[in-house]
Amino acid sequence: MFRCLGIGLTITSEVIDTTHVLAEVEATSITAPNSDFPKALRYWRLVRRMSQMELALEADVSTRHISFLETGRARPSRAMILQLADALIMPRPAHNSLLQQAGYANSYPMKPLDSHLIAPLRDALASMMDKHNPWSAIFCDEHWRVIKSNQGAATLLDALRSRGRK
Repeated sequence: MFRCLGIGLTITSEVIDTTHVLAEVEATSITAPNSDFPKALRYWRLVRRMSQMELALEADVSTRHISFLETGRARPSRAMILQLADALIMPRPAHNSLLQQAGYANSYPMKPLDSHLIAPLRDALASMMDKHNPWSAIFCDEHWRVIKSNQGAATLLDALRSRGRK
């Protein structure tokens, strides 16, 4: 039997529903990754539903080192943070957040979509979306809000909106 967040889990050959784990993570004293590195690392590990051993194997480090990082007994190097973030399959902004919480500078520059520096990328994206017509193409932000869509997607979205009003 394993103890995870105060819950006894038994390993069986059956498929186990783990949807309750995320709710348990949110209900614990773990804060969102905005406080400090040890808490943020533990937060992301639990969100990804990984044990310390699974993270250690994925990141190719010792379980003891992961434990020391989560308790604050060890200070991670910049390379270690990036290695752990990759093992946790974290989005790039979260990589930057983890680096900042450990006292390092961002590794991935973030530019707003309306920045003149990424105008060529915006133009290429618009061209690809226009050439994709009549099939739908939708460009979303990290929160799944529609930023841009082509005519095919606009037709589809309008049909879905009008169907929802009936």
